[in-house]
Amino acid sequence: MTLTQLLDRGRGAAAVVATPGLGISTVLDATAAEAARRGVRVVRATGHADETDLAGLGVHQLLQPVRERAGVLPGPLRAVATAALALRPHAGHDLETTLLTGARALLGGGPVLVVVDDLHLFDPLSVRIVAALVNEPPRGPVMILLGVRRHRAEGLLPAGIPVVPLEPLPDAAAARLLARQPGAPAGRERLRLLRLARGNPRAIVELARSGAMTSALRRYAAVTADPDVLSLARLVSVAGALPITAGSLPVVAGTLPTAAGVSPQVLARAVADGLLETGEDGVRFTDPLAGIATYYACPAAERDALHRRLAAILPDGARHLAAVTATPDDALAAALEELGHDPELLERAARLSADPAAAARRHTAALMRAGAMGQTGWVRGLYLAAPDVPQVAAEETALALCRAGRQREAMDVLLDSARRHPPSSRLDRLALASAAAYVARLSGLEQHRITARGLYRDVPGDDHPAIRAAIRGSADPYGDQPPAVAAPGYDRSAFRALLLAHAAEMAWQSSAADALRPPARDALRDRDDDVAGIAELCLPLTSSLIDAGEWDEAERLLDDAQARCDRADLPLLEVEIAAMRSRLAGLRGDGTAARELAETAWSRVDLHQNLRAHAHLRQALGIAVYAEGNYEMAYQHHRSLFGADGRPLYPDFTVTLLLGAALTAYRAGRVAEVRPFLAAATGPDSPRRRIRLAHISGLLADADAGAFFAQAVDDPAGDTWTLERAMSRLFYGTWLRRQRRPAEARSQLTAALETFERLGAQGFAASTRIELSAAGQFAGPPGRESPLLGRLSPQQRHVVLLAAEGLRNSEIAERLQVSPRTVGTHLYNAYPKLGISGRRELGSVLAG
Repeated sequence: MTLTQLLDRGRGAAAVVATPGLGISTVLDATAAEAARRGVRVVRATGHADETDLAGLGVHQLLQPVRERAGVLPGPLRAVATAALALRPHAGHDLETTLLTGARALLGGGPVLVVVDDLHLFDPLSVRIVAALVNEPPRGPVMILLGVRRHRAEGLLPAGIPVVPLEPLPDAAAARLLARQPGAPAGRERLRLLRLARGNPRAIVELARSGAMTSALRRYAAVTADPDVLSLARLVSVAGALPITAGSLPVVAGTLPTAAGVSPQVLARAVADGLLETGEDGVRFTDPLAGIATYYACPAAERDALHRRLAAILPDGARHLAAVTATPDDALAAALEELGHDPELLERAARLSADPAAAARRHTAALMRAGAMGQTGWVRGLYLAAPDVPQVAAEETALALCRAGRQREAMDVLLDSARRHPPSSRLDRLALASAAAYVARLSGLEQHRITARGLYRDVPGDDHPAIRAAIRGSADPYGDQPPAVAAPGYDRSAFRALLLAHAAEMAWQSSAADALRPPARDALRDRDDDVAGIAELCLPLTSSLIDAGEWDEAERLLDDAQARCDRADLPLLEVEIAAMRSRLAGLRGDGTAARELAETAWSRVDLHQNLRAHAHLRQALGIAVYAEGNYEMAYQHHRSLFGADGRPLYPDFTVTLLLGAALTAYRAGRVAEVRPFLAAATGPDSPRRRIRLAHISGLLADADAGAFFAQAVDDPAGDTWTLERAMSRLFYGTWLRRQRRPAEARSQLTAALETFERLGAQGFAASTRIELSAAGQFAGPPGRESPLLGRLSPQQRHVVLLAAEGLRNSEIAERLQVSPRTVGTHLYNAYPKLGISGRRELGSVLAG
């Protein structure tokens, strides 16, 4: 049974069972709040450790909130209930019978939800009474919800009660919770905290706070008074979780007590007391905070001895030996290297290496692995500790710095590597030029493009055409266009398509990228290994999904990318994700949320050296304030992305930025300022660019706008980009209405409205409804059409609907391109027809 089912049924009982910190109280609170929202009376009690010897006090807590019911009970029951409320036996009954009878009387008559938290801390008498109430509930709709610690559940819960177990958070959810905490650590410290917390929500929240370790030590200064249990607990705190199977559990259960110097019964006692638990993943503390406090409260000398003791009995004992070894030890370093690809172990192995060559190899391996995990700060620290690294490690470092938003530093690392270790092969030179081109693409800085072009000139040949196209597109975006990516003969497998789509985007070849996106989506959907290294590849695909109207799929990709950020250290990607989310929110009409998303991301990286991110954020802010109806500010945001000569400050070959500038200029009455930008719009031809240019030309045209709009809406290739096709229809319909062609206008506007409503683009849908009303067709939101509007002329209806949205006369006049006096006349004539006397009554009359 779920807790929602319990509330839906209106009767019955359930128990929430978990170890400390997993959220029993939170779940009970949420259920109680939902019950109260449904009109159910909630009666609560909580057990306390210092009240377990006070007979009946737990049930007494439950009765106090319903004591007023005693006055309406029949005489005999009233006397029993009064005695129960006074916590004394009624004449002829013992206290248990009095409390049980009184509870059934006072809690009956529902609907009532009885919530008992920390049942294991109730006194024994109250526990028996709660069990009796579960087995024989009071009359009326009564629900009972209990919360109890897992190690006490078996002996306390009534037989047969449905149990709702709470488990530690999955890795992704734990990382998301930590990422939301104020001042949460990043990089390797975040990984360490997640490892220590083991998915325990309370541990995550408390460890993320400043001074949390001191708080944990204070709270768990003495986890037990039993010296044998304490010895075992200290050993477990040093060992961490043991990677064992259920079959070998008895062996481990026998080994740990022996290593701790205590009897095997001590482990059973610690488990029974709820301090430790055993399972397939080992022996560990039920509460991670208690384990952390036990470890740090253990004297250093004893900790070292325990590490050495564990090193002798565990398969991965080298970890523990390394924790207490300070001098170089090649054998230990080799053992650490063999344990796997953990960058922390590899870094430790490098420090313990006496051989300089082995130390350099292990240090490089640690850097490469940290980079593959998306740990940008960790990579930077490793590089700064030993900057004389092979070219491949320098490229990995540059990539990490790129992802951290440090584009200038990334280019410096590449140039320094080229000076220290000039690339000897053509492939090495190509790789170096490719890394430099990627930096230039993200930074948008001309000096970086010049550097990338210089490195690429040193790489003759025509091998690896996709990589070469990406380099040329990023290093020399305004130069000759490279050959097309994804020519016939390429492997079109899903992951290959993902990489080729990225190369096509880098080469500004939007048509090739569009063709590769379907299999690329499969790659992002199906790939379940460590893909932190390709998280950024989802961004162009997400943008295309937004334009195609597949917003739910776009949200899913953004969620996946954010999940990788939560565990990794990818500041620039987080900024770009925020820009994408802001854009989606603005298109959906939620300008406030859109602006908040963009503004909070604004200072996370230095935007002066991240012009791509700056363009995306500025565009998102423009969409946000457009959704709020502030067209002038929306125009200013988009205008700031262009120089005085009309050229975009970041390459805009698909004229995305120009479309935003034209659209907002049209709304803000600044068309003349943007019209010269068309001449500066250079780039390779593609269906997308052609359709957008037609739409832009229609918005900016002095005359013949209709021909441009018709071209934008009639091009069959435009069916791919659902949102922009609908926007073209909206503005085409508006132009047709102003040309006094209402029937044609309604056709375009109706099609646009259908698309906007299907997508959930509320702002554009509202604008389209207004235009439809002005064209003689009421198109209010579903269920809100008022028959009174039929009394108005099309012009009056248009003005009334705008006024009902809160627009002032001057704003309505600007929107409709009429004088404020004309707007006032329409409203003056409309009020008597609607049976109202003024503007304030418009909302209620239209809603009715």
